Amino acid sequence: MIELFIPYGAVGILGFIVIYMIINPSKVEIWHGLLARLFAGFSERAEKSAVSKEIQGRINIVSKKINKESDGSIPFGVKIEWIKELNKDAFIREGNVVVRMQNHKNQAENLALATLMFLSIGCLPTARSYVEDNVLKAIDFTLAKRILITEHQEKALRYFTDEIFNSEIKKQPIIQKYTNALEKLNDDGLFTRILLKELLMLGDRIAQQIPSDNMKNETKEFVEMMETLAFKQKDVDINPTYSGNYIKSSIILIAKYNTFITHGTEPYIKHIKKEFIQGINIFYLLGSGKNVLPTNLVAKDLENDGSFLKVYEDKYYLPYKEGKRTESKIIIFVRKNT
Repeated sequence: MIELFIPYGAVGILGFIVIYMIINPSKVEIWHGLLARLFAGFSERAEKSAVSKEIQGRINIVSKKINKESDGSIPFGVKIEWIKELNKDAFIREGNVVVRMQNHKNQAENLALATLMFLSIGCLPTARSYVEDNVLKAIDFTLAKRILITEHQEKALRYFTDEIFNSEIKKQPIIQKYTNALEKLNDDGLFTRILLKELLMLGDRIAQQIPSDNMKNETKEFVEMMETLAFKQKDVDINPTYSGNYIKSSIILIAKYNTFITHGTEPYIKHIKKEFIQGINIFYLLGSGKNVLPTNLVAKDLENDGSFLKVYEDKYYLPYKEGKRTESKIIIFVRKNT
């Protein structure tokens, strides 16, 4: 029996490995890079292959998660091509952002530079030309830091902070302000699910239009509104609604459970319909903890109304507080025929 069991066990293990490799290609790419380093000393080609595979795997594994959270803000993978020239370049080819750069002996420098070059092309590809320049840099910097922190790349993060980020904020201090707000929004789960999603939808709506200062200014003002939300004090009421010519969106904070117990969903539906009449096109329903239930019920009422179309829904968990994770829910509706 033991002799018969061993082959079947080996086949099972092999099958598991194959399935895991298919499901997790980015992790396999990292492993490939790390294993290839064992043979990197035998040739320059092997060394470059090892470095590129590891970089590609680390960027891809986090960017895919970001893309899922934002429903499409980073739709590309990354491929590294080493060149001898000093001129760096990045472009889209066959579903990937191809990053062409010199191979530095400092792997932390390679990873930091490649991450930022990848984001400068691969993040919000249809919307980048409509986003205010300093806001766009803050978005790229926040995402780059998230990728490096998630992958526990402390040396690359230090290089990015010292050599790239600090240099930029010396020239444009406002980038620090925006980055602080975006990092807080990221901690709260709203950076990808609201801001990146909003800009993604904006790019899709006006993709054929010539970028203007008015368009870029609205993205800046929307981020400043989101900054107010990010640093909102508990029990302080705000109305995070932005109504411009290109962005017409409202964040519906379902945060008072007692209001729901006393009045049901009616106050929220009444508020949403009022903003609907005033021209708002996108509604972000947001609730956490015990307020997830009323969030779901408000969403059900909107679905039954006939004037709204649900385009996105996600359940996520905020970081541990007092030993617990907080369940949160975001549901996005748009005006039908928008």
